[in-house]
This record gives sequence, structure tokens and C-alpha cells, in this order.
Amino acid sequence: DGVKMPEPVPTPTAAQIDAAIATGVNCYSSDRTIRRVVDAGAPAAAFTNSWVNFGAPFTTAKYWFDREGNVHIEGGVKTGTPPASVFTLPVGYRPSASQVFAVSANGAIGVITIASDGTLVTTVGSAIYTSLDGIVFQTG
Repeated sequence: DGVKMPEPVPTPTAAQIDAAIATGVNCYSSDRTIRRVVDAGAPAAAFTNSWVNFGAPFTTAKYWFDREGNVHIEGGVKTGTPPASVFTLPVGYRPSASQVFAVSANGAIGVITIASDGTLVTTVGSAIYTSLDGIVFQTG
């Protein structure tokens, strides 16, 4: 009787979370289930240099934060010509220093470099298929 329950907290949008992350607000636990699809419009990154999502059966290129503040990147891309930038991660999703990752590239070993400015580059890869799966790093 007479006990008032608190109002539920609305789930923030990806744009609200991105704005908070860009200003240094920690939103990792809320961000975990919102994955930004590359080339899907704001606030997601856009492909550069002729890169596109590979399509089925591979996952669409996307990125997100986990609860510990790690950035995860996944998906398969094609048609760009390595070495070339694939897309640029927005402020708040960037490493403090360049990071290098071994990936699968059309049956061979590829190399993805993510610079501190957020540029994700296929240093070594394949225009036929380059995987972004398994890329995980801490932000600056």
C-alpha cells in the first residue's frame, strides 16, 4: 500500500551511447547488445576503397563494446584491394596505439591493422574474402 515503484529506465539508443562514449562516458554494459553494422548509416562506420560486406553465409561487418570495455569486430568483407582502408571506427572505439591482428583471408593468413585514428586496414588480405572475426582490443 502506497509504495511507489521506480519508473523503468529507458534503453538508450545506439546514437545516445555513441555520443556518450565519444565524450568518455563508460557505457559498456549497455552497449553490449547493440552491434553497429558497417555501412548501415549513422552512427555506424562506412566502407571505403570498394570494400563491401561479403554476405551469406558470413556475418555482416560490425563492431561493439563488451562489459569489460573491449571493442569486438566481426564479419567478412570483399572487393577491396589490399593494402587499403576498409572503414574507420568512430571516436571512442579506437585503440590508443596501432594494433595488428592475424585473420583468415581466402584460405591464407591475412593481417588487419587498426591505427589509433580508427582506420582499419587490410595490410595483407584478399579481395575475394577477408575475415574480421576475432578482432578484440582495448580502447585508449
